[in-house]
Amino acid sequence: EKYLFRGNLEYSDFPQGYYGVGNFTKDQERLEITFRELLVEPLLLRQVSDGLFVGGGFRYDHFFATKLIEATDELPEGFDLQDSLGSTSAGIELAISLDKRDNVVNASKGVFAEFTQGLYGEVLGGTHAFQLSKLDFRYYDKIHPKQVMAFNFFARYALGDAPVQELSSLGGDFLLRGYQEDRFRDRLALFAQSEWRWQALKSVGLVGFAGLGRVGDGFNDLALDGLYYSVGAGLRVTVIPSENINLRLDVAQGFGPVSDFG
Repeated sequence: EKYLFRGNLEYSDFPQGYYGVGNFTKDQERLEITFRELLVEPLLLRQVSDGLFVGGGFRYDHFFATKLIEATDELPEGFDLQDSLGSTSAGIELAISLDKRDNVVNASKGVFAEFTQGLYGEVLGGTHAFQLSKLDFRYYDKIHPKQVMAFNFFARYALGDAPVQELSSLGGDFLLRGYQEDRFRDRLALFAQSEWRWQALKSVGLVGFAGLGRVGDGFNDLALDGLYYSVGAGLRVTVIPSENINLRLDVAQGFGPVSDFG
């Protein structure tokens, strides 16, 4: 493990509900859009001490063929949204990662912390000049031979002339489960969740989880009375016992925003 090579290679052509920017967007503001995305993001990190890796790479993320699927009162079906929602991000990405987990895919104890900093501009073919900062912290504790508690804190901040599709977002199968992917988006996203795991049978596990988060234009824009939260449960079925790899099924419900803590 002197070197780690990882990253993302993705192409998608898929519809999405777009609600606009901000923490308090309404369901009735939803627009049915479609777009294509090509993402290339290789990262190479070198181990500098036990469990600590430093490195970087480049990131290219292209959103194109962006159109309106369903007509609105103001816009016809098929209206071209490329000027407002399409973009190309091209730049370098620096990363520092601490990995003390007992299993990279499905940890039961240990700590993982990673910070990445992306610098984007027009030099490499991008359409916007901006920065992306991301922090991902995870902690695992085996509280019983068959039970694990896991905690995750996630923060992402888009600074500068960041395009809409590169803004920080919450919702989906990892961040604020129970809400549609990218349901809430703005420059800054903060999110925390905890998960309890119980290996009920040799190849079957049960989980319960809860999370809360918020988006905003900046740190001064964040407040407790705008938090969204979700709770849910899941089933895990082991498919590769030697690597502790599971098939996963989760069901969650989202709530909020919280308007009054008093």
